[in-house]
Amino acid sequence: MKPLLMMEPSDDLGMQQVTDLGGQSIYSERTFEHHKEYTKQPTYRGLFDAAFSHEKSVSENCEMAVYSNGDILYSTSIRDTLGSSLAYAKDIEKTDRVLVIGTRINTDMPEELDLDVNQQDYDSLLKKLAKTGRRYQSNAEDYFAVSKPLFDWKALPDFIVGGVAFDNWIVAKANRAYKQKGKPVVVVDASDTITAIHQNHGKGRKDSHLQGKSTYNRKLAVKEGSWSKGRVVDAKYCSLNTPWDEIIVVERRRLLFT
Repeated sequence: MKPLLMMEPSDDLGMQQVTDLGGQSIYSERTFEHHKEYTKQPTYRGLFDAAFSHEKSVSENCEMAVYSNGDILYSTSIRDTLGSSLAYAKDIEKTDRVLVIGTRINTDMPEELDLDVNQQDYDSLLKKLAKTGRRYQSNAEDYFAVSKPLFDWKALPDFIVGGVAFDNWIVAKANRAYKQKGKPVVVVDASDTITAIHQNHGKGRKDSHLQGKSTYNRKLAVKEGSWSKGRVVDAKYCSLNTPWDEIIVVERRRLLFT
């Protein structure tokens, strides 16, 4: 996995940090589609289209792109879960259309926290933080991973990045697509295998709900098929940790009745 960060050309420090991690940056002013009504606001369809087709990226070899809010820390469990989800979709369901979602864990971070450690210690640290936190509500998807063939990204409605409703809308759209003709869509709830630590940062966490772009996204979601069945718990599949330290994907209904 390599970071591909949306940023402005003037953010020299951010670009250097991404480069040091072996990743690449996308200049939002030059590359992304910007909303016609809300100027300087990129669209989600532009975001994913750029991630899969950006001239600097290894787009031909890129099977999945992950959207995440910037205040979440992940362990290597996200890499392993995405690999298991792709393998299950291809081997069992015979499809390459995959959406992986999950809920975050809200955590009060220590005032002094050293993240400059090796990978094993970093994963152990996040596991400890997870035990002190609280899992957030199932209708908020702060991260979602999509496979390139999931949708025609250029054809999606012009939802605005940073506004609410798109996460629920795309999950609902993927769930509806499972019943349509063509390749099925595998939607995986990975909450139990992806350690996603959200860093609590006080008041104002829902200020974005009051912004005009959120109102626009809500209306657009209703117009474009609704966001019903767009929660994490509406996923047909889920990922689980096994006693032998593997991550598997199972159909949720079969798990309940086995």
